[in-house]
Amino acid sequence: MKTYELTYLISPSLLAEEIITLQNRISLNIQEKGGVLINSFPIIKKQLASPIRKKSSAFMATIVFQVAPEEITKIGNGVKAEENVLRHLLLNKIPPKKVKLKRKPLTGFKPTEDKEESVEKPLERTKEKQKLELSDIDEKLDEILK
Repeated sequence: MKTYELTYLISPSLLAEEIITLQNRISLNIQEKGGVLINSFPIIKKQLASPIRKKSSAFMATIVFQVAPEEITKIGNGVKAEENVLRHLLLNKIPPKKVKLKRKPLTGFKPTEDKEESVEKPLERTKEKQKLELSDIDEKLDEILK
């Protein structure tokens, strides 16, 4: 058995009792197919980004359940057959994997004073090399111009 999540939009023209009846019919359909209900989230009224069947708002319901993979198409067709369901989404819910973090041990720690000294020494050497190179270039230019 796999875990699935069914989210569907219900027409806003229904009364509260009719919405509960519709939700019970869908839950009963899942149980008839051998499904086990795990969780049912409360129904929420949502404003739609674009109209569906000329309705700008809808009630959203979500059910999490387990069922055999062979039965999932029958459940999807049962939800699709409901007149008051504007749209539905049936997802295969994969449980999150636990990630184990590997920590590297602190090795080779050096005091910050040593790092500062090593940084300063190469800077001085590069400046001297640049000065020497500039004087060499000047001499070569003088030779070429003569």
